[in-house]
Amino acid sequence: MPRAGSCSCSRHERTARPGRYGAAKPGETFVVSAASGVTGALAKQHGRRVVGITGSPEKGAWLRELGFGAAVDRTTGDLGEALREVCPDGIDVYFDHVGGAVLDAALGNLALFGRVAVCGLLSVYDRDEPAPGPARFDQILMAAGPIED
Repeated sequence: MPRAGSCSCSRHERTARPGRYGAAKPGETFVVSAASGVTGALAKQHGRRVVGITGSPEKGAWLRELGFGAAVDRTTGDLGEALREVCPDGIDVYFDHVGGAVLDAALGNLALFGRVAVCGLLSVYDRDEPAPGPARFDQILMAAGPIED
């Protein structure tokens, strides 16, 4: 029997619930990295314009079939510029699974009052040396702490 306040949805649905992280509102642009479909699909169901960052053109085509507004392949060209093209008014909510250069490209395209939800740091999991940028940025994820102004 579930405990009071617990969710009966899957682990992925709890992680991906768009209202839980970033408080995305209908009509806002919701960008997700390492876009596997679950997070973006839930955001789409709640009326967000969803953009997925992928690692291949095939994955991007699949995301567009799922109803994503756009998909950007991080392996071709300038990711920051590609995000500017598909998010001309900026990114309202960025759901980050990757960190590193992908996070940097998204941060450079945040809309005024844009929000970032840190869910993973795939770019640094198999590194032997420290990742560039803030040395302990991973603790934001581990401590589930918000970064606010």
